[in-house]
Amino acid sequence: MLLSKYRANCPIIANHFTPWVQLQEKNTGWDVDIENENSLVEPIQQAAAWSQDAFNNYCNASFQLAHEYINNSQLTKGYNELFGEN
Repeated sequence: MLLSKYRANCPIIANHFTPWVQLQEKNTGWDVDIENENSLVEPIQQAAAWSQDAFNNYCNASFQLAHEYINNSQLTKGYNELFGEN
């Protein structure tokens, strides 16, 4: 589901236990401790304060990350091995 959000140019807020980490450094969202409600406040406040240019930068970086993930040959190979596709 997170990859589909990136493909739609949407930055995300993800649980820090997912493989999607260091999102803020990549300008693609935030990885937070979702069990701590306070950790959700800062990302929402930051996004609400974005200028249009900042929003566009996060959206473009999100799409680029999805593109890189999809085109990662190691991931494709692993998927094919897992699901028996050639």
